[in-house]
Amino acid sequence: MKIGDPSSGPASPISDRSGRGPIAMAESHPEHPRSFGLCLAEIMVAIAILALAMIPLLSVFWATCRHAAQTSDYSLGLGLVTKASEDLLLGNWENAHWIEELEQDPSFGAVAPVVDGESPFFATLEDMVPPYGLIEPGKDPGILPSVEPLFSRVKKYRLGLQTTPESLPTTGAVLNTHVKLEWTAVQGQRQTISAEVVLGRYASRPSLPEVICDRTLADSMIRGLFYPDRASLSLDEAIRQVGADPETIRRLGDIAILCSVLDTAAAKIRRDCQPLVAEARNGSSEGKVSALLTLGRLYERYAALCLNSMAAIRGPLRALADGFRADLLGRWGGRPSVYLDPLISFLDVPNEFSAYLWTAHASYTLAYNLPSESVLRPRLRTRVFMKLVEIGKLAAMTGRPEALTGVVSIVESFLREQDGRNPNFFRFARYELLSCRDPALFRLRGSDWRFGAWDGFEALVLAAAIRVGGTVSSGAAPSPSPRSGSPVSNPR
Repeated sequence: MKIGDPSSGPASPISDRSGRGPIAMAESHPEHPRSFGLCLAEIMVAIAILALAMIPLLSVFWATCRHAAQTSDYSLGLGLVTKASEDLLLGNWENAHWIEELEQDPSFGAVAPVVDGESPFFATLEDMVPPYGLIEPGKDPGILPSVEPLFSRVKKYRLGLQTTPESLPTTGAVLNTHVKLEWTAVQGQRQTISAEVVLGRYASRPSLPEVICDRTLADSMIRGLFYPDRASLSLDEAIRQVGADPETIRRLGDIAILCSVLDTAAAKIRRDCQPLVAEARNGSSEGKVSALLTLGRLYERYAALCLNSMAAIRGPLRALADGFRADLLGRWGGRPSVYLDPLISFLDVPNEFSAYLWTAHASYTLAYNLPSESVLRPRLRTRVFMKLVEIGKLAAMTGRPEALTGVVSIVESFLREQDGRNPNFFRFARYELLSCRDPALFRLRGSDWRFGAWDGFEALVLAAAIRVGGTVSSGAAPSPSPRSGSPVSNPR
């Protein structure tokens, strides 16, 4: 057998010149694959590179989670601040003494947690304790640990108020209320949300009749009343021609103008009230309520006109009573009755005010006591109640002290009705009841410009009439009859 002879059988691996010996065959045979791997150093390098690449991604992820938590906290806090702000505005709308309570109750100003009933704005969560249908602070719970997950979400929040009174130049006073919510964020930083709420302070202010406020119109009317023969002149020119004192003429003229305004308003009310009285007596339930409320507004409006007129002329009356002289009229060519009759007619204005005010009270009382609840809607009924309280107190201040007993009775009834239902109405009634039960406190709180306008008005008019007329005395003082528009008979 020759070496390398193909016919002699399988070739010897040693003599394979093609290089396909045992080693080469092992490399190429599929049953013996070569395995490739990574050493430990290569793995560590890969992990390090991956870690470096993940650092910014993890930072972004952490920042996103932190911002999401902050946004959630802020949104929840904003809802709590909004709730407290709306409670303040609603309380100021439904309770005329809301600002006084805020200033006197320290619990409203103190910074307190919103949980466990410590904040007055979150003292009660819902009606959970019998009798159901009545929300009673102290009995019905606030946000307690048993109320999950709400308690865990809001337990870090603390709410407080800061108030600053401010006087406005024309419209009275307001209370600037700063609502502040604070909490500790996820990263330990202190966060706050604030809201500004402006609360109006309810106060009665005199409203001078428009004809007196418009000095140009008033002067034109005075010139027509006192100097009709000088139609081509202004009031100042006419006064200079006759040598009169401008201030004295304007004082007497304003009194005459207001007397004419009252006469016109009384005549209009007499015309307007006649069909309303018939409807209040014989109409349907809806018609009776509408007629009674309209009658009450008409009577109340005229009573307010009387009171504002008395307030407007107290100064001129006092000046006339103290310093009037005949020479201040100059060369007066007309009859003295032109300025004296309007002055004397004001003697009866306090009686007219009292009569119209009491008739308005009677009309509102009838509407309030009608049995048909569906006719007088609850909110309107509450407003009528508040009018009854204010009119009753004003009547008690101005010559009808017995009216205070009726005010106490109706307030006690309203207090029982609102207990556990509307906390703002309940606080209003409680405040009024405490004030009306104590005569000294009632006089202190009730003595405003309205009482000042009415008190001693008749004596002031009489003193001015004696000084101006020279012939009027306390024993022979005229007794004017009531105006033609005095209140019609009680619709009752």
